[in-house]
Amino acid sequence: MKVSSCAFFMGALSCILLFCGGCSLFQQESVPTCYYDLGIPGNTLSSPRGDIIVQPFGSLSGERYRMMWRKGHLLYGDDENKWQMPPGSLVTKYLTLAFRTSNKSSRTEKPNVFLDGRVTAFEADGDCAVLGLLYRVSAPMENGARGRITWLRDRSILLREKLPSRTPEAFAAAMTKAMEKAAKIILQDIDGQ
Repeated sequence: MKVSSCAFFMGALSCILLFCGGCSLFQQESVPTCYYDLGIPGNTLSSPRGDIIVQPFGSLSGERYRMMWRKGHLLYGDDENKWQMPPGSLVTKYLTLAFRTSNKSSRTEKPNVFLDGRVTAFEADGDCAVLGLLYRVSAPMENGARGRITWLRDRSILLREKLPSRTPEAFAAAMTKAMEKAAKIILQDIDGQ
């Protein structure tokens, strides 16, 4: 049985190409991953009820870091554009900075107000950034019962902020505006009690 040298060469070349397909001959250009954060609140929000202590917010989203883009009932996770931390941590960080106490030495002896909750939506939907929060405001009882907490408010909010364009930068900026509105709504709930 005689095998022609041309057939042998073609077979060997095919095997080499097959096994080297993932090697540097056909490398694709890698795309860098960009990480986004919410902006830093410009103004400190404070309450006459006392210091607002922000407890860690959880997240009901299955995604951790990827930006989520909704199209109807389908969600897309963006592998190239991600949040710096999961949505619950971003919300906790933003609210902690928004409700920071600027001058601890001038603080009166008022009891602290506690804030905790969950992020129910943190995504882009069409031309809007959508932020959903379920939160609870609580404080120590004022009648002197040691260690007792009273619930001041349980609330769920859903905010939509217009996206000027469907870019990750616009999404991060719109989500920051939505968080600014959410912080003001939460402060109204605390002061309204």
